[in-house]
This record gives sequence, C-alpha cells and structure tokens, in this order.
Amino acid sequence: MGINKDQQYLAGAHAKIAVEGSVVQLGDTADLITKQLAAAGNPKHYATEVWITVETNPIYFTLDGTDPATDGSAGHSWGTGTNDDNVLKIRGWHNINNFKCIRQSTNNASIKVTAFFNGNGGWS
Repeated sequence: MGINKDQQYLAGAHAKIAVEGSVVQLGDTADLITKQLAAAGNPKHYATEVWITVETNPIYFTLDGTDPATDGSAGHSWGTGTNDDNVLKIRGWHNINNFKCIRQSTNNASIKVTAFFNGNGGWS
C-alpha cells in the first residue's frame, strides 16, 4: 500500500535564524529557502510544513501574525530542549508565514527551521 501523492513531503534546507531584539517573521526565511531550491534547478515551491526548534535562549512566538513582545505581554513562551515536545510543527504556508518570534531577554536566541515541500508539482 503506497502513500498518497499529496501526503508526501520532501525535506528542504535547514536554516539557523538569529532571534534578536526585533521581531523575526518566519515567512521571510521560508521564502529564502524556496528561492535556494529554485536556483538549484527545481521548480519554485512554497514550504507546506516546517519544524522549528529553539537552539539557544528562550523566545516568545505568535502564530496569528501579530508581533510578540519581549516582556511576554504578547506571545507564547518557548525554551530550549531536544525532546519531541520541543519541536513545533507548523503546516500550511499561511500558518508558516504568520509565525513570528522575538528573544525573551537581552540575550540573543536562535531557532533552527527545517522546511518541507509537498511532493506534487513535478518532483519525483
């Protein structure tokens, strides 16, 4: 029994992103990953799923496109870790584009993002 074509996801590039004193919008980074794949001769596809981990220092994040605040008045708190509970998985380009984050304190943070692309659209 095979996997439905629209359920296959192709792993894309990993990106480590600095989270500093200004808000980071994930959609900008996901678009850069898409452009890298297109430059390599693949058709341009937008990420349909991303996995995110916090690598260093805690962050605040939102999923609705609003800006999180460094004082915690807006956004969810998220720290570092390596277990499955610390991997945020976001599906759908609209949801990916709306992810925003900022560091929690004066210490810069970093997140690691892996983008996945739907197997449709001519990829084998």
